Parts: sequence; C-alpha cells; structure tokens
Amino acid sequence: MKRASAPPLPPPNQTEGEGVVAKKNRRLRYGIVIAVGVAVVVFLFFTNPLESQLAPKCFWKLATGTDCPGCGFQRALHAFLHGNFADAARYNFFLILALPYLFAVILSDLVFRGERRERWQRFTHSRYTLWAYIIIYCVWWVVRNILGI
Repeated sequence: MKRASAPPLPPPNQTEGEGVVAKKNRRLRYGIVIAVGVAVVVFLFFTNPLESQLAPKCFWKLATGTDCPGCGFQRALHAFLHGNFADAARYNFFLILALPYLFAVILSDLVFRGERRERWQRFTHSRYTLWAYIIIYCVWWVVRNILGI
C-alpha cells in the first residue's frame, strides 16, 4: 500500500506572510533610525555644544588628548543648522564630505525605489566607495592631528 506524501514544504525564507512581517520590521527599524536622527538634529539645533554640559564629550580625545575624525562634529552640525557654514567647516572639515554621502545613503535606502534605488545603491554601497570613504576618514584623522586642524 502506497502512503500519501505530504505536500512539499516551502523553502525556509518563503513561508506565507513572512514578507509582510519582514517589511513591517524593516519599516520599524527605519522609523527608529529616522526618529533618533531627528531627535539628534533637534537637540543640536537648540543646544550649543560649546556651552552645554549635556553634549557628549569625545572619549578618544579625553583618553589620548588627540582629535578623532569626528571631533567637532556636534559643533559643526550646530553651526551648519544655523547657516554658519564657514564655522561648520572650521569645526570639522570632514562634515563637507560626510553629510552629502549620508544624504545619498538615506535617499538610496529610504526614499528611492526600483531602478533608481538600485542605481544609487551601486554607488553608495559599492565596495570601492566604502573603501574610499574609510581611507579618506583615516587620512583626515592623521592630517587633522599633524596640522592641528
């Protein structure tokens, strides 16, 4: 007597309804990232890091006495948000590169869809782009401490 076999199970990542749950989780993560980002921007708009004890201090600078690549970023973002672009560049020149790249990543991950998203992500998520960014970041770290920028 031949036994009736059960229908084949779907592959592990293709169970019914999982796409909806994964999409909701992704939206939740993006929502949290956006909310935290907006909170930081609002905080830095209303709080001058030069005058406030609430602004976090750089652990690297406290420990070593040298500037990390991000030192001055809070002051620079505060100045940038108030339209003081020259002061922003003076506090952290790397902001000039970091903000446009961050904006491009946000567009490619959260805003664009379809072919446009794929095109932008080929640039923003490219191994070469990421390595170039890391190398420029490290060079900035050394140069700013040698020149005292």
